[in-house]
Amino acid sequence: SSSSLFLIPDICKVLPIPMELYRLAYLMPSLIQRLDRYLIVNQFKNRMNLPISHNQTLFSAFCSCSAHEGSNYERLENLGDSFIKFAVSIDIFRKYPNLDEGGMTYHRGKIICNKNLYEISIKKNFDSLMFVNAFNPKSWYPPKHKKKSKKSDSSISLYQSTKGPLWRVISKKTLADFIESLTAAYYVESGLNTAIKFCHMIGLISENTNQCFKTSHNNLGLNEESLDKLRLAQSKLHYHFKNRLYLVEAFTHASYTTVITHNYERLEFLGDATLDWILQRFFFLTYPSASAAELSELRQAAVNNESLARLSIGLGYHYYLMHHSVNLQNEITMYIDMLEKKKTIRPKVLGDLFEAVIGAVLVDSNYNVTTVWRVFRPLLSDFLDKHAS
Repeated sequence: SSSSLFLIPDICKVLPIPMELYRLAYLMPSLIQRLDRYLIVNQFKNRMNLPISHNQTLFSAFCSCSAHEGSNYERLENLGDSFIKFAVSIDIFRKYPNLDEGGMTYHRGKIICNKNLYEISIKKNFDSLMFVNAFNPKSWYPPKHKKKSKKSDSSISLYQSTKGPLWRVISKKTLADFIESLTAAYYVESGLNTAIKFCHMIGLISENTNQCFKTSHNNLGLNEESLDKLRLAQSKLHYHFKNRLYLVEAFTHASYTTVITHNYERLEFLGDATLDWILQRFFFLTYPSASAAELSELRQAAVNNESLARLSIGLGYHYYLMHHSVNLQNEITMYIDMLEKKKTIRPKVLGDLFEAVIGAVLVDSNYNVTTVWRVFRPLLSDFLDKHAS
């Protein structure tokens, strides 16, 4: 029989090791490797000294796709990207009270770009923590054991450096993504305040980000008709502004110079990042099995100028816009007339208005994201169910 094996008793020796124990020994390299990686994550957790309830989410943030650990950082990276944009936008908004939208966008771009996030990873020595190599039990050796050199080894990972087994090849983009995934892990497990603290610890935002943004203006410089419009806009939001200046600013176009305030561009800058964050968070929690690519598609379907312009028209925001531009009024009127047709030229101001109002509620509520979501979730509900599900 081909399955039979004949042994010569004179040259055989019986090993005093049970077969079950011998099989268990085969698992030891994998167990030691996994334990080592969990200890690295736990060491990082102790080093940062921030509260986090489950290490598994943090473990996922450490794993790239190439590590083949069963979970990876892709979904977290998607969420962290939006959160960092949101947090940095608030920080810049507060740090530069007189800077226009273009200037704030420039400063934000320098902070949240992959180049800066990569440099933070190197500065904080995060590059030594990531798991990028898939574990191969056949190539495992005990610590301090000298491996015999071989001329060729087909099992070497593409991410293994020629410098030795302790070296890895990690791209700059991967290290930038690592910062974003860590931020998201702290948010998912411990909430907004912990994620904000982590951003501050690695130098993305300043220390006073959590302080209240205080501005006081009593005379808005508006006539009674404009005030009536703003009261109507406020009633549709089902939110009472503590400082109506923010609502005035949200509906003030650059061409309107009657009131003593900024135009809506600064609040639009803040609202854009806030909307991006709250919707990304919503999709992340609503669709736990969605891939990173699917989450990106959902966000793109929900956050674009066309969808926001339609929401602004539906809410009547164009009636409350204060401006002195005849051309702008003609563009808005033409857009409304052609809204049911396939080809429309939408004024960018309509989408900006929606984001500006979000920014106004955020600042007036002392940067309370829960309040923003409570106010705008009902307004976005039908659109999200129809276009982004």
